[in-house]
Amino acid sequence: EGPSVGAEPDLLDSEEAQLVELQSLLGTCLHLSQLLNNVLDISKVLSGTLALDHVETDLAVECVEAYNAIKYLVAPAVTFVPPEDGQLCVLGSPRHLRQGLINLLANAAKWTQEGSITVKLFPTFIRSPELPDSGRPQTVRVHFQVCDTGPGIPAAQQTQLFG
Repeated sequence: EGPSVGAEPDLLDSEEAQLVELQSLLGTCLHLSQLLNNVLDISKVLSGTLALDHVETDLAVECVEAYNAIKYLVAPAVTFVPPEDGQLCVLGSPRHLRQGLINLLANAAKWTQEGSITVKLFPTFIRSPELPDSGRPQTVRVHFQVCDTGPGIPAAQQTQLFG
């Protein structure tokens, strides 16, 4: 369980510590606002009217932002290992991507008391046959892998969950 404002005065002794805490609180507030937007998006998904953004997005940066939103859930003995910066930039919806990553990271944090949580990216580049070959991939499919050192799921439950 992470610190909260006022709960541990020694964390707020310096202006730098206060700034870090305020930045984290701002990030949490923004995340809550995004969650409310996601609830509103559900009705758009159900009606088939959800429009996704197509914004240039650095996936490594989104992984770090997602981690920052849940870092107070992470046990002190756990380290976070993000993918390398600039490893992969794509056009996509950063808000929706971040929400998916937050869900994956929060689950890893829930079960990991010591060790590490690592995010890996595995891109698959796909050329579009209807577009002229520019030498660059037209589409990329990215597999996100979140690895943690938590206890894992017992084999008997894995078959129930994953068939």
